[in-house]
Amino acid sequence: MTFDPLIEAADRFQSSLADLFQTDPERVDRYVIEAANLRMDYSRHWLTDDTLKVLTDCLETRDFAAKRQDLFAGEPVNRTESRAALHMALRAPRHADYRDQGEPVMDKVHTVLDAMQQFSEGVRTGALLGSTGRAFTDVVQVGIGGSDLGPAVAVDALQPLADGPALHCVSNVDGARVKDVLATLNPETTLCLVISKTFTTQETMHNAGVVCAWLSASLGADAASAHLAAVSTNEPAMDAFGVPVDRRFAFWDWVGGRYSLWSAVGLGVMLAVGAANFRALLSGAHAMDRHFVEAPATDNVPVMMALISLWYTTGFGMETHVVVPYSERLTQLPRYLQQLEMESNGKSVDQAGVRLEYDTAPVIWGGAGTDGQHAF
Repeated sequence: MTFDPLIEAADRFQSSLADLFQTDPERVDRYVIEAANLRMDYSRHWLTDDTLKVLTDCLETRDFAAKRQDLFAGEPVNRTESRAALHMALRAPRHADYRDQGEPVMDKVHTVLDAMQQFSEGVRTGALLGSTGRAFTDVVQVGIGGSDLGPAVAVDALQPLADGPALHCVSNVDGARVKDVLATLNPETTLCLVISKTFTTQETMHNAGVVCAWLSASLGADAASAHLAAVSTNEPAMDAFGVPVDRRFAFWDWVGGRYSLWSAVGLGVMLAVGAANFRALLSGAHAMDRHFVEAPATDNVPVMMALISLWYTTGFGMETHVVVPYSERLTQLPRYLQQLEMESNGKSVDQAGVRLEYDTAPVIWGGAGTDGQHAF
């Protein structure tokens, strides 16, 4: 199945932005969507009502509505691994009915969320202390990829709300990063949070070993375990590493790493900003989930963002997409979106394994807005 109508529409498109506003000055009001306290203004794109009709027709030819329904129903949309992609359940209320291939998951989700809150509040209030009886002032989070990027961008964005232990994210296997972080910290007041679904990721386990050795050298090998917590599915590996049983937090095969911020992978964020603020983050994401399911295409923020991307990449052959946040607290957002977009959509074959003849996603890059103006 090709995108011939879309490509033909792009070939015919000759209007500049000035032309579009001159012929349709009301587009500045019509091409706006508000959802979940976010506002999307897409009036300054190469779009007309006729273009939008071509784009929304693509949804029909690709059976988009049925595929979205399968996603939210917990069907195995990840066909190569026969898994659901059910991260929406992580941010849904207790009464929601999400199922992994028929099996209810909400009790498991909220059991872990409640355990995260209990642990977080214990650390933040001083009820849970380090081996020498001192409260934790810092958390060294060790992860990589989806186990690092989501929490890193979230804790920066929510920094004005941070009133708990400071979160320090370590991902690069280059020893300079972990060395520089540890040089500023006191082992007696430091908690090490290791995040790895398999607990075998080489970069993560190397850095975790460095932090654990640092704790052991100062506090003693037996005392170091009082400074460890982990997010993983590998119980034997956590046993071997010395993670206390009551400081282990699970997530599931239907949670892809790049979507895992909303799971126990977000524990470091909860420690920093508190359970109430973390739950508010989940609630906002759930509101956008409901908007994505319920809103018609041209009033749907995620759908319109996807269609506009398709218009430029497939219609005009534009291979890159720059993300330029003007908020300093969102400086890391392009890094997060790189994985989220390119790992999700950057495929060379279709679901049947047939090689594709078109690009499925642009290359994502970018940086802080004002800095970018003086660079790229």
